[in-house]
Amino acid sequence: MIPRAMDSFDSIEAVMVLEDVLEIEISDNEAEQCASPGEMVDMLKHHLSNQRPAKRAAELLMSIAKSQNNPKLAEGLEGTWRREQIAAIIRELFGDRDRGPAGEDDSGVAVKNPKVPPAGSGFAAASLDEENK
Repeated sequence: MIPRAMDSFDSIEAVMVLEDVLEIEISDNEAEQCASPGEMVDMLKHHLSNQRPAKRAAELLMSIAKSQNNPKLAEGLEGTWRREQIAAIIRELFGDRDRGPAGEDDSGVAVKNPKVPPAGSGFAAASLDEENK
């Protein structure tokens, strides 16, 4: 899970943010196998295939659905994860700045350094600094 523009610290923080928001554990081996946004989404889809979105993730999806005027993202939160929901979370947390030279990526999910949601936002993932206080 080391996108092109991320260094090792950024990739560790990215995995930690995903683990916190999605309430899952991602092994180092799984994280290292993800070299593109599409592979990241595929890995997470496999991880989350029999789970429904946890509270933080559901809150984040509702927020994304509202901000993007895309209510479909917030539909079916009582069911299992859908690929488009996972992709929306990845886009929200990592943005769209890490694209190839022609602006492409392989999944429609672009990745940059993780945005840690602000503390107290309901779906916030604490930064490393806050955790170590």
